Amino acid sequence: AFAESVIHECAWFHHGHYEIPSADLTSRHVVKLHRPAKPTLVLADLTGEPLKKLGLNNDISAGDDYTVPTIWAKAIHDANPKWDGLRYVSRQNNGGFAVALFERSGVTKAGSRKLTGKMLNNLCDTFRVVAV
Repeated sequence: AFAESVIHECAWFHHGHYEIPSADLTSRHVVKLHRPAKPTLVLADLTGEPLKKLGLNNDISAGDDYTVPTIWAKAIHDANPKWDGLRYVSRQNNGGFAVALFERSGVTKAGSRKLTGKMLNNLCDTFRVVAV
């Protein structure tokens, strides 16, 4: 989530690291989600072999234009009400996955806390982020 939000939204790559305004880093929160109805999300898998079986590749989640991914998300949403959302390859951290949830998933915000201290420092070290 850090790479998909913080780096994607407000960073620029400069001399081997990402520079992000301090205010953007210190205003971030970690959100805890809750889903009381069912313990397990049912996600349409748009990664690896399942993605290839659809005749697609990672272009579906790798571009700046969200038109095609939006069309696929709507098609999956409308095709079967069992899907709570999508799992896809993270554009900003292609060794990881991202999730897009549909409203019907029943997921709600259970709380949040500021992204500070050791957690923030570890994320900045991992992704080579420097506050400016």
